[in-house]
Amino acid sequence: MVFYLISDASDLPSEAAMKSGFADQAHFSNVFNRLTGLTPGSYQKIFLKKAHSSNDSGVSQILCLP
Repeated sequence: MVFYLISDASDLPSEAAMKSGFADQAHFSNVFNRLTGLTPGSYQKIFLKKAHSSNDSGVSQILCLP
């Protein structure tokens, strides 16, 4: 769910944090970074760039956790 929220261009990472149940955006960012190696904002930029420049298979690759 979090990846879906962040991949939505209309949602800011802070909105994704609140919608996914985190009361503190800093904590959300730390957890997200620990899991993905990226900040939520960086993930969103990469996802949107891949979504606009490739087909669905490229988009699904960015959704996988390392």
